[in-house]
Amino acid sequence: MLVSLTVAATATIGAGGALAAPAEAPSAAPAATDFTWRTTTTSTLAPGVSVAELAITTAAGPSQGYLTTVDLTAAGVSTDLLTAPSVGQRQPIDTIADRAGALAAVNADYFDISEEASHAGISPTNSAVGAEIRDGVLRKSAVPMAQRFGEGPSKPVNDGTQVIGVDRSGRASVGSVRFTGTLHSSGFLRGANPAAVVSAGDRRGAAVVPLNGLNQYGFARNQIGVFTTEWGAVSRARAACGSEVARRDPCAGNVAEVIVRNKRVVSVSSSIGAGQLPDGTVAVVGREQGADLLRKLRPGDVLQASWRADTSAPYSWAVGAAVTGVDGATLPGLNTSPAPRTAAGVSADGRTLLLLVVDGRRADSVGVSTLQTAELLLQAGADDTVTLDGGGSSALVARTPDEPAVRAVNQPSDGTIRPVPNGIGVFWTQQAAQR
Repeated sequence: MLVSLTVAATATIGAGGALAAPAEAPSAAPAATDFTWRTTTTSTLAPGVSVAELAITTAAGPSQGYLTTVDLTAAGVSTDLLTAPSVGQRQPIDTIADRAGALAAVNADYFDISEEASHAGISPTNSAVGAEIRDGVLRKSAVPMAQRFGEGPSKPVNDGTQVIGVDRSGRASVGSVRFTGTLHSSGFLRGANPAAVVSAGDRRGAAVVPLNGLNQYGFARNQIGVFTTEWGAVSRARAACGSEVARRDPCAGNVAEVIVRNKRVVSVSSSIGAGQLPDGTVAVVGREQGADLLRKLRPGDVLQASWRADTSAPYSWAVGAAVTGVDGATLPGLNTSPAPRTAAGVSADGRTLLLLVVDGRRADSVGVSTLQTAELLLQAGADDTVTLDGGGSSALVARTPDEPAVRAVNQPSDGTIRPVPNGIGVFWTQQAAQR
C-alpha cells in the first residue's frame, strides 16, 4: 500500500509527501479482461533475482513479455537508480548498466526527446520528466505536470511528483518527491519596495524569494530554478519554454540567468546559457517575473540557495513514474492501446520489486496497453503499480554473475537499444550474499 511517512532531505548551494490522496478516492478501473498471460520459461540470474518469459494474448494479438522479480530481502541483492553521467544526457541502458556493474536493468522515466516542432532553435535536453534521488540526495526535481512527455497519467492521484523507489531499509514503495527551495540575497531589495518582492525576510536583512526547481528542463511561468554541475553541458534555455498549461507554449521572451560561485554572484545575463558549470558554481535562471527579480542582483552580491526534497519515504533511490494501480486496484482512465511497455510494481510489504517489459510493434508481439500492464503486475503479486517510458525506449538487459556484460533480453521496437537518461538497476554480489 502507498506509504504515508514524510521525510525532509535538505541541501544548500554547492551541495545538494506522501502520495497525496484525492479528496474522494477514485473508483477502480474495469478489469482488463481482454487479455491472458502465462509464464513459458523462468531463468534465475542470481539467488533472489529471476526473469520469467511471458506469453500474452490480447484482443489485438499476441505479445511477448519479460517479468523480472527481485526479492529485496535476499542476501546480496540490491537495487539502484541508473543514470547517464549528467542529467541532460542519455545513453543506452546496457551502457549505463555495465558502467554500474548491474546484473539487470530496465529503462525508467519519460524524457525531453523533441523540441523542434514547438520551440525553434531550442535543443532537446534529454532530461527526465520526473524527480531523481540517488544515494539519498535529490539529483533533479520534476517538471510541472503539463510539461511532461509521454502519456498523461491518471488523475487525481498523479500530479507529476510521483516516483517508485527503495528506501534506506531496503523497502520498495510508490510515493512522491516534492521540491521546496528559497533564495536569500539583500540584492533582491535593490530599487524596489521590499514588500513587492519578498514573502518573508531573514534576520540578516536579506530578501527571501521562492526557488522552484532543481535541474529540470521546464518551469511554470514567473518561476526561478537552479542548475548545478550535475546538469551537464546541454543548454539550459529549455527551462523558459512551455508552461504549466501546455508543454508546447512559446518560450518566454523575458528571461535572466545569474551565475553564482561560492555563494557570490559572478554575472547577470538577460539570456540563458549552456556549457558545463565548474565545481562550486550554479546557474540560477528565471522567466517573466522571476527574471525581473534576478536582474536586481549585481556581481559580488551574496546569493544563498537552499532546497529540500519532501519525500514519502526516506528514499535511497527514486525515479519519476506515473501511478497506474493503488492498493491492488487499477486506476481509471489508463491507456488502452497496444504498444511496447515498461512498467513496475511493488508488493504490499515492500519486499518485492517487479519490473515488466513487453515487446510491441511487430506481428508476433503487438504490445499491450497501460491498463493491461497494471493488471498483469497486480496479478503477479504487486499492490501498487506504475508505468515507465515505453515505445522504442522499452528495454530489459541482463547477465549472469559470470558474464562480463549485460545483453538485451527483449527485442526493442527501434531495432536497437534506445539511449535513455535513467533506469532501474538490479545488483547481486557474492561477497554480500555470504555475509
